[in-house]
Amino acid sequence: MKVKRPLLILVTIILVACLLMGLVACSGGQQKTADSGQQAPADSENTDQAKDNKDITIGFILMSRSTEFLVAEEWGAVEEAKRQGVELIVIDGENSSERQVASAEDLIAKGVDALILNPYNSGGIVAAVEKANEAGIPVITVD
Repeated sequence: MKVKRPLLILVTIILVACLLMGLVACSGGQQKTADSGQQAPADSENTDQAKDNKDITIGFILMSRSTEFLVAEEWGAVEEAKRQGVELIVIDGENSSERQVASAEDLIAKGVDALILNPYNSGGIVAAVEKANEAGIPVITVD
């Protein structure tokens, strides 16, 4: 099954946002900004794109929520999913390949449009990736 280009672009945007949020969270520095009291103009292109994406569901299985980086990665994905107007289902893998595989199988059964995996053990998640591939669901791994 051929993956739709807009879905790949959307998933890529979410992943980049996750990684950037993780880097910012782990940097330890804080940036101060002045609030001018002015509201930024609405970006109608993003609003229109978000409306077009409302039927897209992406599953995101984290390795765990045990570090600041992983929590920031989740936060970045959630925020970008909101901006893009997609449903994002986030699951904590609890540092368990078995939990991640079971969660992936549940998401596949629900018919998610894409699956993002942050595997606890790359070898332990192979069966779930193969099932997603058989179902025509694109899989992206992050580490």
